[in-house]
Amino acid sequence: MAFKTLQELTGVEAKRGNHSKIPSDQILFATDKRSKGDKGSLFCMRIGIPVKTAKKARFVAGDKVEVLFDVADRVGLVRRVSSGGYTLCKHHENSRLTVKATYYPGMPTVSDSVGCLSDVTDDGIVFMLPDSVSFEKNLRA
Repeated sequence: MAFKTLQELTGVEAKRGNHSKIPSDQILFATDKRSKGDKGSLFCMRIGIPVKTAKKARFVAGDKVEVLFDVADRVGLVRRVSSGGYTLCKHHENSRLTVKATYYPGMPTVSDSVGCLSDVTDDGIVFMLPDSVSFEKNLRA
């Protein structure tokens, strides 16, 4: 047998996800678009927490968290809660922990994934949103 890679068969370089351009020590902030068939498109806010930051904050996959924003100062906070909230997920061994929330008007959005500087505090993980984030409209719509 003479197996060939997809790249060898097609001559096309394998594509990587958009998150590869975000430094591994920054929070990844994204607005994802996913098709919902005849109901149109749905959007969600995705926050990716770097492995080192998650360890420092003592966050693990399966933890329940809530996400808060200070609109005026353009700052976000991810903090652990004992009930309710969103579940932190991990898709691969060395990947970021992620939290996703369905988009509703008033939530922050970006047209392309961005990296955010962050700090671990007693409250949780605080991250700074760049100027490209909008609270007024869905930049992916």
